[in-house]
Amino acid sequence: MNPLRIVLGALALVIAVATTVACSPDERALWERWSHAEPIAAQQELAKRTPAEISSDAPLLTPDQFAGLAAHVAEVEQLTGCARYDRWIDQAGLPAHFHAVMRRESTCVPTAHNRSGASGLLQLMPGWIGSCVAALGAAWAGLFDALSNILCAAKVVYPRQGGGAWSTW
Repeated sequence: MNPLRIVLGALALVIAVATTVACSPDERALWERWSHAEPIAAQQELAKRTPAEISSDAPLLTPDQFAGLAAHVAEVEQLTGCARYDRWIDQAGLPAHFHAVMRRESTCVPTAHNRSGASGLLQLMPGWIGSCVAALGAAWAGLFDALSNILCAAKVVYPRQGGGAWSTW
């Protein structure tokens, strides 16, 4: 995977959140923290916003919403490994048994790799890369990127093969 493409993809996400959301500096910083802690949930919430809301100078969150989200983000930022990835699996819409798949296949290590070529948290085969790149676009950062691996499984592999792609299950 081209390192420049990874950096540009990450930069595009940060720029999209930071520059398209017209909000206070504190709100902008919170959106950025949230996009790192829970990228799927943050992106889903941003997608709910209308163009008028996004381009307005008015804050997107009420003070109570801001305080609630700030507390939530602080809590999520404390999660590590399996607990953080479990949230992403749920937010991506994968069935509950994928928590066990992740633990069995990679022991929650995003850089896990086995001799068959399966890689990442959910041990996806390299043959899926082209389809994942097409489905995820700039969000694709490679099989060893935890978010890309989960999103590829949710948007490409599972819809096409169901649980059969993980034959040990």
